[in-house]
Amino acid sequence: SLARRLAEEPQLGVLAPVVLDPSGKEEDSMRRLPTPWTLVRKLLGGREGNSYRREGDLLLPDWVAGVCMLFPWEVYRRFGGFDEKFWLYYEDVDLCCRVRDGGLRVAVDPDIRITHDARRSSRRDPRMLRFHIVSAGRFFSSKVYWRCRRLARDRGVGSVAVRA
Repeated sequence: SLARRLAEEPQLGVLAPVVLDPSGKEEDSMRRLPTPWTLVRKLLGGREGNSYRREGDLLLPDWVAGVCMLFPWEVYRRFGGFDEKFWLYYEDVDLCCRVRDGGLRVAVDPDIRITHDARRSSRRDPRMLRFHIVSAGRFFSSKVYWRCRRLARDRGVGSVAVRA
């Protein structure tokens, strides 16, 4: 279904399903653009919040988690795929930002759902937490982040909270 939709709508650069945990609760797999402040707030026990626009029957977050994201091959190739400088964490955010900066949409089809048993290793394993922090720093200091941040502000993405 995702592949068919991608083929039918050339303005879509990335399309993902809604991700549920094994109990059926919606995961935070579609999000607003992270900032250093939202990361600190999250580390202190707060939530990032899932704010995105709805356009027709699609949800338009700033980025979707890499657990399940589909690209047309041409889009993946055009934007260079996942940046190998990110070894775990933020590679999906980076790629979604590059796709959005290139004029295509990142979307979620709320009618398609998958189940994912997330391990959340960076919450328990100091080594994984270090990878997470290093990747976050790499992303926040990148030109991609600053272009995407400007794009999100200009388009008002994240200004209206909508739940699927």
